[in-house]
Amino acid sequence: MLKSILQKLVSKDLPDWFRLLNIGMLLLILLWPFVLFMSIFLFDKPGSGTLQNYLLFLVINAYPVYLLLLLHFNTKLFHKNRALGAVLPLLIASAAVILFLIIRFDAYL
Repeated sequence: MLKSILQKLVSKDLPDWFRLLNIGMLLLILLWPFVLFMSIFLFDKPGSGTLQNYLLFLVINAYPVYLLLLLHFNTKLFHKNRALGAVLPLLIASAAVILFLIIRFDAYL
């Protein structure tokens, strides 16, 4: 099933720029081992073995699933509406960058 989804994401009937966009988004999965390693530190503080931390750990480490679902549905959307299918991943990526910057610079504000 995963192989068929990946084949649809880079199929030859998609334009080259859209396939590059999908491949670029798929490359983010390569960061998953670092995210997994860093998320272990959610449990660093004594007494941090709460249900909230376990749920946060699972949500953070399941991001490859979110990414594959996003790309799969975005490719389906691209076949129906090319403009919306092209803009959606860029909006989500820019929202993630903005959220990261807000979290990162919140300590300085």
